[in-house]
Parts: sequence; structure tokens; C-alpha cells
Amino acid sequence: MDTMLPLIVLTGIVNIGVSFPAAFCFAPSKSKAAFDFVFEKMREIIWDEFPLTKVILGDQAKGLSASIPYSLPGTVSQFCKWHASESIRKYLLDSGYSKEKLNAIKSLIWN
Repeated sequence: MDTMLPLIVLTGIVNIGVSFPAAFCFAPSKSKAAFDFVFEKMREIIWDEFPLTKVILGDQAKGLSASIPYSLPGTVSQFCKWHASESIRKYLLDSGYSKEKLNAIKSLIWN
């Protein structure tokens, strides 16, 4: 089977700033339905006893963006710094800029 299943990782942060893995889920896609299912199960298993999450960091997948207002009303979605950097890097590599121009742009972003 050559199917690549996206891995959805849910991480929590305790009040002293330490993060912990809360859940991992291989999903059939990054569709709204897939994220709705994951958030529904999280509500049943974890958020039933604990406060609902207030912020989600993600990769701006269309399904994630569509699911948050529906499944987690009032939750803020933010673009993850790592995913933002990867998007910039990919865009720059695909842009056709010369190596010198790429180095100049990279120095503005990452220095």
C-alpha cells in the first residue's frame, strides 16, 4: 500500500510551560471531516473532564481551518512557526532565484 496517512499530533502545555503529547492520530486525509472526527474524540476522551483548548497551532491545512470554528468554537488558530518557516523555504526553493539572491533573502528572515 502506497498511501501516506497524515499524522495529527495534539500537544498540551501545562501552566509551567512544559509541553506533553496528548494524542496521536493517523487520519485518512487533512479534510474537515478528519479533523472534526479527531476533535470529537478528544472532546469525548479528554475535554470532557478538562477545559477546552483555547489556541491551536497548525499548518493552515484547509480542513483544519474549516474544522476549528465548527468543532471548537471560540478557539484561536495560529500558524506554527516551524510550518511557516518550511512554507517560506519551499517557496524560495521553487522561486527560481539565484543562490546569491536566496542567501540574501534567507539572511533577512533567519538572522
